[in-house]
Amino acid sequence: MTRSKVAKLYILKENGKYLYVGTTSQSLTTRIRYGLTANGKTGYHGYKWKEKEKVELYVWCFAGLTKIQIESIEARICFSLYSQKNRALAINTNEIHFNNEFDSGKVVAEKLFKWTR
Repeated sequence: MTRSKVAKLYILKENGKYLYVGTTSQSLTTRIRYGLTANGKTGYHGYKWKEKEKVELYVWCFAGLTKIQIESIEARICFSLYSQKNRALAINTNEIHFNNEFDSGKVVAEKLFKWTR
């Protein structure tokens, strides 16, 4: 497996506000470039935060995790944001993939969420 295919979870913040929680198995450079340069020609307009001047980017790599497992961690982080931050999701997060197939997802998500505070 090439390094770019490793599952990654990333969080973006601006001035203490969570903007986005996402996952990718692409190289992070490719994924973020696509989200920043999309113009709607194919229906995708790109990241809603792409006009921000400065953001904080947190990235974790998870070699060996499946798509379901990484999405479980993503969903738990989003749920933590909803539960602990005035009942608000990350501002630009539009979808969450909940599942109960990865028991460790909650523990991992709690550790990552605390690290970004």
